[in-house]
Amino acid sequence: MSEDSSKRTARWMLGFILLLMLYGSLQPFHLRHVDFDSPLDLVLRLRWGISPPGDMFVNVLLYMPLGVALAWVLPERWPPGARLGVATACGFALSLAVEVAQWFIVTRVASLADVAMDTVGAFLGCATGLTLRAGSARLSRSERVRVTQDPVATGLVIAWLGSFLPAWLPRLAPLRWPAEWAARAAAGWPGWPPVAMQALGWLIAGALLAVLTRPAYVWRLLAALAALVLAVRFTWFVHAAGNAELVGAALALALWPLAARLPDRWLRGGLAALLLLGLLYRGLAPFQFGPWRADLHWVPFTDLVSHTSTGFNLPLLCGKAFTYGALVWLVVAAGGRAWRAGLAIAALLLAIEVLQLGTPPGEHVSTLTDPVIALCAGFVLVLLPPARPRRTAASAG
Repeated sequence: MSEDSSKRTARWMLGFILLLMLYGSLQPFHLRHVDFDSPLDLVLRLRWGISPPGDMFVNVLLYMPLGVALAWVLPERWPPGARLGVATACGFALSLAVEVAQWFIVTRVASLADVAMDTVGAFLGCATGLTLRAGSARLSRSERVRVTQDPVATGLVIAWLGSFLPAWLPRLAPLRWPAEWAARAAAGWPGWPPVAMQALGWLIAGALLAVLTRPAYVWRLLAALAALVLAVRFTWFVHAAGNAELVGAALALALWPLAARLPDRWLRGGLAALLLLGLLYRGLAPFQFGPWRADLHWVPFTDLVSHTSTGFNLPLLCGKAFTYGALVWLVVAAGGRAWRAGLAIAALLLAIEVLQLGTPPGEHVSTLTDPVIALCAGFVLVLLPPARPRRTAASAG
């Protein structure tokens, strides 16, 4: 991608990121009356507050994409320190403006702690972006690591790993682990649907890694990521872990050498078809339909507002972003057009959400979040189309 094209894409991505951040920060858009003398008065009312670790972690992660985009948008002739300072200041200004606006939003709590964590996120994101930009030419030529050649694939892998986080970050309690492990062992063999979805997720991660590194490295990298994730999952996050995660990862690692032998188009098309079937099964089970309800959530992302200490269910967002983003990516990588794939998959997800209105109460939550994420994935892939994996003679044999 040329420098001008890269800049233009980065500007589009920056606008897209800002739109999503403002939407997520200000929904559910239920306004309340607040008496104040001036905007400065609202700023002075902000207090530090006490934010739980999970909330702080989420704020840092949510502002990192802003910093990454600014690292590409800001003029390259500026010194790195100047770009880092401007990006950090932009993150601080945006966060402060959002916190002031949240005075007028019901259920929102304005806090200086959020401003501080958001600013840290913008700083870390810009530092990451500057590092990647400085080494982008070398990385794009590298056969081992090519994270900048397909940033969407890189983001989807990160989203898959992020989906294993818990909705809230617990305290590290090693003394409880043996009892939790015994409970997992007593639970017995997991059901096949969650195992199949876990295995499919890891296989899709393998297909994404195939465009980010040499084919010979994919299985080893996939195994290392699975081992790392499951080690953390069954220790620090053991309260939320399930046996399906272990079995699914092991099944995917056993199947990947066979899947890797398929032509790229067949592999991606097959994974897309399996993921589509999995979404239909998961979205419509137990396939019992009755009188239709009228509880469709018309405001997207309201289902991601957690009732736990974090306030926002980041792992659920990561899981949705991976699932629907990967489905669009697989279709486009197999030869489809990004905007058509995004529209078609969004329409299919909308149909599933509508059909869920006829399922038994409590089985499913019907929302527009999933179709919107698919549309966003299609838009992003219009700007950043998938890269082709490089096959060598050694890996093809």
